[in-house]
Amino acid sequence: ATGSFSSGVASGITLTANAARATTPDGPFSATFGVAPVDSDGVAMTAFDMASASGGSNDRTQVASVPLHFGRLRVSSAAGDGQRSLRSDFVVNLVGNIGYAAAQWVMLLVLVRLGSPAMVGEYSLGLAIGAPVVMFTNLRLAYLLATDASRARPFTSYFSLRLAANAVAFVTIMLWATLGGYRGSTWLVIVFVGIAKLAEALSDITFGYLSLRLRFRAMALSLALRGWGTVILMLVLRLLDVPLVGIAGALAAWWWLAFWVVDLRLVRNARIGDDPALAPPAGLLALIRSFRLDAALLELAWQAVPLGVVALSLSLAASIPRLTIARVLGADAVGYFSALAYVMVAGRMIAVALGTPTLPRLGRFVAAADRAAFLRTVATVVAFGLALGVAGVVASLLVGRLALTIVYGPDYAAWSEVLTLLLVASGLGYAATFLEDALLAMRRLVAQGVLLVATLGVIAVACATLVPVHGLRGAAWALVIGACVELSGAALLFWRAMSSWPMPEAVVPRVSAMPPSAG
Repeated sequence: ATGSFSSGVASGITLTANAARATTPDGPFSATFGVAPVDSDGVAMTAFDMASASGGSNDRTQVASVPLHFGRLRVSSAAGDGQRSLRSDFVVNLVGNIGYAAAQWVMLLVLVRLGSPAMVGEYSLGLAIGAPVVMFTNLRLAYLLATDASRARPFTSYFSLRLAANAVAFVTIMLWATLGGYRGSTWLVIVFVGIAKLAEALSDITFGYLSLRLRFRAMALSLALRGWGTVILMLVLRLLDVPLVGIAGALAAWWWLAFWVVDLRLVRNARIGDDPALAPPAGLLALIRSFRLDAALLELAWQAVPLGVVALSLSLAASIPRLTIARVLGADAVGYFSALAYVMVAGRMIAVALGTPTLPRLGRFVAAADRAAFLRTVATVVAFGLALGVAGVVASLLVGRLALTIVYGPDYAAWSEVLTLLLVASGLGYAATFLEDALLAMRRLVAQGVLLVATLGVIAVACATLVPVHGLRGAAWALVIGACVELSGAALLFWRAMSSWPMPEAVVPRVSAMPPSAG
């Protein structure tokens, strides 16, 4: 030991100790450290509480005790591998999302080519009823989990809340299908598609955990298996002339199987160590048994409600222009507007692919109180969002009319100005979304919910005012105005949040002992 002890104050104390591992495994042991300081004038401690020799009398004052384990140590960061590249995770996530979107398009193509318009209509109806219900009850829990770098709650808490939310969603879908007057095979298709969406919701919460651990390749693998496995299943069943009810039931069974066999295994492989319900061979039943309807679960639900409001607001913000156009201009105008707005899907997919790996990194920076890294990352993704929007606008101005003619036909070319306005709204929206991700990482959730509700109100008023006068251009301008409000509000909230930058406890690595043969 080195250091000094003067006037009753110890300073510069350094203790160094080496422990040699025995040839034969033994223990566990606990190494206890103590001191017996003597002042410069010969004054020593008045009492001791530790013996430096086994069986001897107390001659030291204990200052620390460290457990000693035989074996190798595996240190696991609660935030995943901090050295991973955001660029590489973005590419992996983008490829996975594009592959899954392509699989969903091929699913629809199978029904179109090998089925009938009635089949396509019933399947689309099931999605139209099940998707918004599940979207709201999801409460964006995966985002909360992905940014929980300090591990404030274990995975089982998030999973328990998702189970409870799924129960509410299932009852809602059943009531909607029944009270909506649907009968027979249509009712069954709606219910089966809803059950499939519930499995997707459970997979979504496992993706939140995998995002926290930066396991994006695992997420891409799961999406590929679920998406293209469904394509193969639907193709085989249609070739066997199985009706849509059977296909919907098989779809639900496959998605539940994919969650149970693939997603839970991926989570167990990535587990941090403090979630015993995830330890092999535990699985779905262990997670269900861990469900507790207690104060902690209600607290998490209350915290997530604003994010449910955000999800609902985003969904309604996309629907209000179409509903207004349908009321004022008719169904044909809705068709034109929807076709133009679908071009925005490509840009949105790119933005989501970047936002998903960004979220856990922002959560890690907040937990570590790393203000510089946090600001640098937020500035990078916001600039990317604006650049993506600018690229879309420039492309629309240069080749928008030609692209619309080639893709949709000459009738759509006259609406190239509307396409440009929609891409302006998209670019502003991407930047706002990345700022909102930063607010989420800082847990500014209520303010974010209020902002999205206010934006929704602005879009509704703008549509009601502009669409009757300017038609489709008015609807596009309404979205631009809404995006400006959202981006301005998000920037203001972000500035206020940064002015009171949080200083939480740093992430503490989890340490577990592992036998030498496993290391």
